[in-house]
Amino acid sequence: MSLSTAILVLAFLFVVSAFAYTQPSTERRQLTLKTGLGILLVCGLLGYFRALLVPFLLPLLIAYLMDPVMDWFEAKGYQRWVGMVLVYLGVVAVGLLILLILVPPVVSQIADIAKQLATVDWGEMLSVVNIQDKLTWVVQHLPGAIDSPYKVRLTQNVAQLAQQWQEQLRQAMPYIQQAVTWLGEQAGSLVKWALSTVSGMVWLLLLPITLWYWLADFDKLRRRLWYIVPPERRQTVGALATASNKAIGGYIRGYALLCIMVGVVQTTILLILQSIFGFKYGLVIGVVAGCTYFIPYIGSMSSVFLGTAAIYLTGGFDLSHTLIGWFFLQVSNTVFDNVINPKIIGESTGLHPMLIMFALLAGGQMLGLAGVVLATPVLLCIKIVLEFYFPRLAEPIPDEENPDIIYLANAVADAAGDLETATDALNTATEATADPAAADLATEPGSATESERKDTDNP
Repeated sequence: MSLSTAILVLAFLFVVSAFAYTQPSTERRQLTLKTGLGILLVCGLLGYFRALLVPFLLPLLIAYLMDPVMDWFEAKGYQRWVGMVLVYLGVVAVGLLILLILVPPVVSQIADIAKQLATVDWGEMLSVVNIQDKLTWVVQHLPGAIDSPYKVRLTQNVAQLAQQWQEQLRQAMPYIQQAVTWLGEQAGSLVKWALSTVSGMVWLLLLPITLWYWLADFDKLRRRLWYIVPPERRQTVGALATASNKAIGGYIRGYALLCIMVGVVQTTILLILQSIFGFKYGLVIGVVAGCTYFIPYIGSMSSVFLGTAAIYLTGGFDLSHTLIGWFFLQVSNTVFDNVINPKIIGESTGLHPMLIMFALLAGGQMLGLAGVVLATPVLLCIKIVLEFYFPRLAEPIPDEENPDIIYLANAVADAAGDLETATDALNTATEATADPAAADLATEPGSATESERKDTDNP
């Protein structure tokens, strides 16, 4: 058992124990502890048999995403089996098209990338002269004369940076080549394993079968889970389940649609540019862009980086072509991130970007790629539970309790008090000047006003 798994188990046991001892009766405490231990046992068994769960969990996810479509058919007056059959046929048809048309060329391109990267002369490409010449060319084309002081300093800095980069890349290159070799081997063996081995054929045959059963029994499973909840807890569990289903379902369905749209648009852009500029691997990069877009911030940046690198490295090292490709890819991502994404996803998550980035790093640290995938949905569930039990976290701060407004109001009141005091003093002085007796008193010999007047008259 890894350290992260042990920490998760201990944290779960602590939460269950703390919740159990808040129950009013001994029976409820025992039931809570037994339920927690049962959940922990089930999770342990699922972790042990995790290699066998893909043919069952993937169709379950599809059934969960397609359940609103079947509910829509029922709302229109059709029987549920009509929507179930149509959804099943549609999913199977799309899966077959992807498996037969899209997967073979993508796998072939990945294997080709791995072979080419394994045969690249990294020593020549990463030489000081090569890097320094390219950066020096950029410096020379900056505004100003060639012998300008700032260009001379930049050229010297370029030479130093080139040497540092070469040393760092040389140290990292063995690990990169190992990763590339592993990627090529996996890409070449994945389809062969799925189509030629017994386990692969069983997986492919199980997927449509388990999908049919999940579509048919999804509502029954949901009702059964609702039935086993104690009656006194159903209102609380129902409220939490409804809120979680709305948030997580909307998030997953929205990003599934966005991934398809991004994949289609990016692949189309790259294939058009590929036909014009003559670079390679536009199809695989477009597919990767669509598959990784659901990872916030990382997915959109990786697609632009991979597309730009492919245009430059496989298109003849043409800087102008690279900049044009970067422009179109960046514009596409900007439109999706700032226009289409808010309209589809909206503000349904309500999560701060820093929380999302921390969740991605924490999920990757604990569970790898699966942790990155599950990070945002788990964070959404935590947010929903906290807001349910502590509703003031989601409520707007009242004006009478907002420290910024209170401070501003106090500052305005203090300023108003000072202004009122100054106004009273000014009025008193004005009245004293207008009173003749006060004026005579002010001009008597020996008074300050008379003395000041005499000093002024006698230089």
